[in-house]
Amino acid sequence: MLKRFKSGLLAVLIVCLLGLAAQAQGIIITMGPMGGTMYPVGAVIADMIMENIPGTNANPVVGGSITNIELVNRGECQIGHTTTELVFAAVNGGIEPFEEARENINTLAKVMNQYVQIAVTADTGLTSVAEIKEKRYPLRICTNPRGNIAELTLRRILEANGITYDDIISWGGKINFVSHADAASLIKDGHADALALYTSMPAPAFQEIALTKPIRLLDIGEEAAKQLAEEFGYAIYTLPKDIYNGHDRDVTSLGGGIILVINKNLPEDLVYNIAKTINSPEGQQRIGAIHADIEKDFVPEKACKDLGGPLHPGAERFYREIGVIE
Repeated sequence: MLKRFKSGLLAVLIVCLLGLAAQAQGIIITMGPMGGTMYPVGAVIADMIMENIPGTNANPVVGGSITNIELVNRGECQIGHTTTELVFAAVNGGIEPFEEARENINTLAKVMNQYVQIAVTADTGLTSVAEIKEKRYPLRICTNPRGNIAELTLRRILEANGITYDDIISWGGKINFVSHADAASLIKDGHADALALYTSMPAPAFQEIALTKPIRLLDIGEEAAKQLAEEFGYAIYTLPKDIYNGHDRDVTSLGGGIILVINKNLPEDLVYNIAKTINSPEGQQRIGAIHADIEKDFVPEKACKDLGGPLHPGAERFYREIGVIE
């Protein structure tokens, strides 16, 4: 009887331990909004983790560049996407939106470069952000919900040009905090006339809008670009003409890298295997197939550099092993 009891107890303990082990390797990947470029990246990474790393259960969820850092830092999610300048702000602290350093943030890989794009329908007649103030234009602009780098960057660009959300509202305009897909619908239906995103180029949402309404990207101004680059770590880019129907001139804007951050408390071997999986030829092919910019940028030689913060030791071990960092 005692023997059977001990055997039964051992079996229960084994089941419990197996359950805890499985739970420890649960991986929630918090990415961008539906309709954007990054959510499909998270879905592919989740599939590849489960296919290649036994005992894992990975799932993508909708998030935002700022909130993703908070979720990963608290351990509520294990991996998330954000941007170079937000990683820099998070690991150092003292830079909006992170007054204090987020101690549990490490990096896994850079996926691609991305670009700040403020598009207006061509019938607005606007060509620059400065003209919004000059004309006191009643702009009905869409951007991502608060907590996303696109919204924060839009606010910074407007302020660098002497404009606030309250100004736009006082001129008869409106600020819509919505998803990419909802923004496209609002503009196509005539309920909005502008959209600000921090994303790949060309962006699917803008391509969809431009099928029925010509759009133009706004120039943010050279002085504003220099100010924001110095203060927050953005890169300055020239966005070329003809990338969208109606966009007929080169404009100055900002950009950075899309970074995968990871909770630093995840086991080194697990993170090593995740880095190995996503950087494999199959990983590069499947993730790169989502967007031409990812296909161009997502290679191990670029994935481990200019991340804004320290690599997780497991990821660092992988990149050292293949010889792309010393």
